[in-house]
Amino acid sequence: MRRLPEPDEVVVARRIMERHYNEPVRPVSHYCERLAEYAEGLDVAIQSTTERGGRECGPFGELEAAVTVRDGLRLLKQWAGKSNLLARLVYQDEPLRTERCPEHKGRWSGCTFGSSKCPHCMDGLNVTGWIAHDLRVPRCEIAIRGERCEKPEGHEGWHRGADSSWAPEYKG
Repeated sequence: MRRLPEPDEVVVARRIMERHYNEPVRPVSHYCERLAEYAEGLDVAIQSTTERGGRECGPFGELEAAVTVRDGLRLLKQWAGKSNLLARLVYQDEPLRTERCPEHKGRWSGCTFGSSKCPHCMDGLNVTGWIAHDLRVPRCEIAIRGERCEKPEGHEGWHRGADSSWAPEYKG
């Protein structure tokens, strides 16, 4: 993927955050790309180990361990776009939910459209089965109900749209 040049103010802000956190600060997509490259590198190492008839594969020791890690990374890439839980953990910075919904009892129950929204465990259109206990991320109550939020006055930051996508706050 070709990267766009960062405006100067973004570079400065990123450097400030990196100093604050004492670690690199990049978009999630950057880390996803690096993990995909790591899986490709493991694939090359696995092939070369297999071709020479070896059993040890880099820091993994056993070849099977390297294969397991590579396959896990491939599954992670496959499920990253499908998992509501993973999206909430990574993109919404929501902690793992620990309290079961009294209705859905900890079971993901699909996506729901229309008026049958669960008041306890909804995330966008997803019926997660778990009650959100930390609402640090601003949530648009209109969008949670599955309706279009035309003018979210009083909402701060970002809100989740009815189509489960992230949308910048209305500034009209």
